[in-house]
Amino acid sequence: GSTIVGVGDPDPPQFIYDDDEYQNVFVS
Repeated sequence: GSTIVGVGDPDPPQFIYDDDEYQNVFVS
């Protein structure tokens, strides 16, 4: 994932997040 929506952007987000952890937070 990437960006705050975590839809799979090629560019990494400004913050490092775990897919397993933040998938419930940014599961837009």
